[in-house]
Amino acid sequence: MSRFECAVSMSACAPPDRAAREASAAYQADAEAWVARRESEEALALERQRVAAREASQRKLRKQQAERVAEVRGNDKAAATEAKEADKVRRNFTRKWESRANTMQLPAALRAFGIDVEGGGGAGPSGVHEKPTAAALRKAYRQAVLRFHPDRQSAASSVRERVEAEEKFKIITRKMDEW
Repeated sequence: MSRFECAVSMSACAPPDRAAREASAAYQADAEAWVARRESEEALALERQRVAAREASQRKLRKQQAERVAEVRGNDKAAATEAKEADKVRRNFTRKWESRANTMQLPAALRAFGIDVEGGGGAGPSGVHEKPTAAALRKAYRQAVLRFHPDRQSAASSVRERVEAEEKFKIITRKMDEW
């Protein structure tokens, strides 16, 4: 621009006056405020996302805990029901076998529970009942222990089978101790 043009249009060539400086400062302050608001809103949005994620995680954890508690309570109920059934089976078995088992000797108890005792199964050649040998009794006792021991009973077998095996094991062990 030439000097003449500057003289005609003083506003374009003149140094910025105070009003223009103030307007420029106000515009810059507004721009900075807008940037600050924008950053603040972004920070709040990010914080909301974190809170939402934390709450979702806590809801998931509470749901898992509730499911586990329900599972444990269900297991406790099942265990209590199984214990009641086991007590009932144990009482019936004891009522049936206790009086008979008290009068039996070891070989008779083993035979009563389905364990074959060699030597002494019946009358010998002379017509007299033979007594089983100590080795035959030990062998039959080992078979009974393996068959009726509570730790050898599978979890898949019924409560009745497990309890009866345990009670038979107790009777046979007691008879072996008496022998």
